[in-house]
Amino acid sequence: DTVSEYVAIGFGAKRGHGCNDLVISGHGAVYAACALAIATYSGRRGCGWLAWLGVFKLCLKEVVDKTHYSVDMFLAVVVTALVWVWRRHVYDADDEGVKWRERRKSSKKDPVPTWLVASVVLVLLMVGVGTKGV
Repeated sequence: DTVSEYVAIGFGAKRGHGCNDLVISGHGAVYAACALAIATYSGRRGCGWLAWLGVFKLCLKEVVDKTHYSVDMFLAVVVTALVWVWRRHVYDADDEGVKWRERRKSSKKDPVPTWLVASVVLVLLMVGVGTKGV
């Protein structure tokens, strides 16, 4: 009825548990991006494995604490990793100082990898089937 009631429902405890990320968890995306950065730039395989173990633990904690659904966390990690791998040429870890390459105006657009699109569509189909209880 009033603006204050709208704000109280939207930002207060009345809205329920969780952070209200829909389909892809922002928490999961940040966890995955941190692990990917550590694995890419640390230069040690052990650090990367340890970071991914941390992501697995944090994602499980989010699900057990009922702040996210497992599919939210799974999609966030998978989509973040796919985009990271797809854009790897932009921030190649072998470059000293990790410089952004300047793009010429006459350059062709980056091709969209069909495997990335197919993977995302497949995961979304799995989510759709899973939510219908089939």
